[in-house]
Amino acid sequence: MVVYTDIQVTAMVVYTDIQVTAMVVYTDIQVTAMVVYTDIQVTAMVVYTDIQVTAMVVYTDIQVTAMVVYTDIQVTAMVVYTDLYRSLRW
Repeated sequence: MVVYTDIQVTAMVVYTDIQVTAMVVYTDIQVTAMVVYTDIQVTAMVVYTDIQVTAMVVYTDIQVTAMVVYTDIQVTAMVVYTDLYRSLRW
């Protein structure tokens, strides 16, 4: 009875150690996966933000260029109109 109980207790201790070790390994894998997943999310967010910022800069540049071209057209039209008006007035 004593020998049998010792075997059972030893087996229970070994089994518990295996379970605890498996749980620790499983938790480490989960934590590592979470860290990697978070890193991927952060990287994706940074890339997405960079794309947004780049798009905003390009969009602003296009707007500024369009505004400059539009202003140039307005100024040219005004000069031509003024020149035409002066020539017709004389």
